[in-house]
Amino acid sequence: MGFNFIPSLILGMKHQERVEATNCFCSDFCFDHPEYQVGPEPDFPEARWDDPTRFSYAIKQVRQNRLALIEELLSSYDTDVIELNLFDYAPFLARKEIPSRTDTFSQFVRDTRALCDKAGEARDRPKRLLVRAAASLSGARAMGIDLETIIREGIVDTVLEIPPQSTEFADTDPKGISELADTAAGAGVKIVTGLTNLVRHDAHQYVTREMFTARATNGYAAGARGAFLQTYHPLGYTYTDHDLGTVRLMGRPEILAHKDKVFFVRQGPNTPEDNPGRYGSPHPLPVVLEPGTAGPNSLELDGKTLISCNWATLQFAFHLPGPHSGIYKHFKSSPKPPGKGFEFAACKRYILAAFKRTSVAPFRETRNPLSPEY
Repeated sequence: MGFNFIPSLILGMKHQERVEATNCFCSDFCFDHPEYQVGPEPDFPEARWDDPTRFSYAIKQVRQNRLALIEELLSSYDTDVIELNLFDYAPFLARKEIPSRTDTFSQFVRDTRALCDKAGEARDRPKRLLVRAAASLSGARAMGIDLETIIREGIVDTVLEIPPQSTEFADTDPKGISELADTAAGAGVKIVTGLTNLVRHDAHQYVTREMFTARATNGYAAGARGAFLQTYHPLGYTYTDHDLGTVRLMGRPEILAHKDKVFFVRQGPNTPEDNPGRYGSPHPLPVVLEPGTAGPNSLELDGKTLISCNWATLQFAFHLPGPHSGIYKHFKSSPKPPGKGFEFAACKRYILAAFKRTSVAPFRETRNPLSPEY
């Protein structure tokens, strides 16, 4: 028992104009090398949301700069682990470089592993490597991160998985966790589920205790071996008694299985001005309906139907465990002005209300901490 000292390294580097010397978010390396910038990539629509001033890890000097820092953190300080944040500020290559230089970035992670092993031998104790990454193999690959190879080769010890859309907003869909856990099976790599503290909902700004419990329980049932609060909960230290009461059980899946839960579906916005979904994972809600265009007939979670819709009768069938399955009639929406369509997002409170019904009894009846058949 005890604490491990884990420096977390954000890999995003970018060119900046020289500012006051006391700004700790800057470095001479970033000031002095504008030529390492990726620059605008108008031929790639998805690059619209990328930072054109970011540095490319296809450049040897960029990789060497980060590896020198990693070596210092591992060898000159009494650290136990180092974390590479592969999630925030990706992609770490230019979009045009991703097809040809993804292996270069994988080699950078291998080089970090070698530094961990070297420092561990010198200190006569293991120095482990963690990566924080999106819970989507295909999504990570599209961003120039071959997470599948990194896991299968056992390059890392642990993957801290993050819901792939956004680092801030929470999700209870266990699909990505299942994919990573299946990939890690036999490789000796541990998957830890990331808990995020923001949720888009009319009644909540922050994830409630019941929502944290639902996310962690789904993660454990999908193969995660731990839970990680990857953003300040809820606003950083100092923790209140309620905060401590929430986090103290996140590592106890056998207890969480019998706690109240609120499951929820990640929500947008999904407007043309918003990122349509990092790592190929757009928000499931809201779905905007256009007059004269057929809307979706179902909403899925982890490949299973969560809600099916009958637009003729405006009824929604929620597919929930045991006696809680049933049809809940949705109120009739009035048409918006021409061209504005109907908004499916209004049913979110019905989804939350229906999931609230599954809080305790179904899990005790089925002894299955994952709701419902996914």
